[in-house]
Amino acid sequence: MSVMLYTLLYGETPISRLAEHLYIGFGAYWIVNRILYFWERGVVRMMEPGQAHFIIPVILGLMLLGRLYEPTRWTYRYPMALLIGSMLGVSLRTMIFSQIIDQYVLGTLPPVTPLIGVPAVVTINSLIIIVGTLCATAFFIFSHDFTGPTRYIHKTGRLFLLCAFGATYGQTTSYRYEALAGNLITNMFQPPELIPYTLGFMVLAAIALYAFFKTGIASWD
Repeated sequence: MSVMLYTLLYGETPISRLAEHLYIGFGAYWIVNRILYFWERGVVRMMEPGQAHFIIPVILGLMLLGRLYEPTRWTYRYPMALLIGSMLGVSLRTMIFSQIIDQYVLGTLPPVTPLIGVPAVVTINSLIIIVGTLCATAFFIFSHDFTGPTRYIHKTGRLFLLCAFGATYGQTTSYRYEALAGNLITNMFQPPELIPYTLGFMVLAAIALYAFFKTGIASWD
């Protein structure tokens, strides 16, 4: 599957399409698993004494499954609206306390970021955190044009944001390469007994790709 999926780097071919279809087909197991969970934790639980209130999630679950059938597809909007609304309320509260209060307010001010009685390196690092957080926050909150001395706050906040975005991009790219290397090493070359099979299938895939492009079954267009 790994070799077949990676052939997409050379263009879309019957090999890559087969791998995509197999991957999506295996994902259908998740649907079966969810239906069994719905039956066991919803319908069966509803039939137990004193558990009649489970009829509400059962009805909402059936409305979600209505999306699988064209005439009843509109019914899934109501349980989805309830899910999104409830999760939005929970996430807003969590974000306010964890990100705004704990991270931005308490996490960027002393004593969490000490300035006095610590080594100079720690003081400099704390000043960078405080200044960067305040300037970046000002860049987002105050969207008007900065003029005069305040323009330096705007430029400093933008600089910190660009550094943060660049670091995030670098970490994401590094993670993708690490995932690729881990997949090659863990799933395709370990244990060593797998190497002949992996290399053999790579050769077969290369021959198949050459034949597809040579005969016109696949193209770079």
